[in-house]
Amino acid sequence: MVITNGSSPKHISGSEVPANSTCSKFLFFSDASFDKNSKTGVGGFLCLSRGNLNSASPSLSSFQSSEKLDLSVPSIMTKTFTCNSCVEAELNTVIWLMQLIVAEKLSEAPQTGSIEVTIYTDSQSVAQLLTRRSKLESLQFQSKRSKKQLTYASSYRLFFTLVDQVRPNIIWVPGHQPVKSRHPINKFFSVIDCATRAALRNNLK
Repeated sequence: MVITNGSSPKHISGSEVPANSTCSKFLFFSDASFDKNSKTGVGGFLCLSRGNLNSASPSLSSFQSSEKLDLSVPSIMTKTFTCNSCVEAELNTVIWLMQLIVAEKLSEAPQTGSIEVTIYTDSQSVAQLLTRRSKLESLQFQSKRSKKQLTYASSYRLFFTLVDQVRPNIIWVPGHQPVKSRHPINKFFSVIDCATRAALRNNLK
């Protein structure tokens, strides 16, 4: 697995989860499903406190569907996007997630203090953005060859603005692993994968 935070990438083993004894620690498993014919994407995330990682069951029935971010209970949220690619759907999902986290931190900070955020994604494009940040910003989010704005330039800018506020650990996890070889982290990720696929199917009916 590769972990990145607001500054530089690090490598950790599959058994490690970033920890900080002075903060409340929350894990977010982010995924998106995309239908190219309708240009519809459904993004979603599973929210789990670090303390519940070992006790929660990695099954869809163990998580309640929610319309509002609630850090007090294991939950799942989904949102529908109009987009042009799976990469855009994945990026929009993480942006939406961080926007919710920022709002939660601002409203709850006086009572709960700071929180530590770890975001798991199977999108290498999203996970690698932080390592590309310096180059993207130096080129002003333009193509080096054509000098035209990159397709997702505005989304990249918003992503980095939110990263500076949330300071998340972002971890890439390989998707669609064989059941027998899945690490517990992968098992929880498969839950949100199933949830976004189901939500997309319902959206297309």
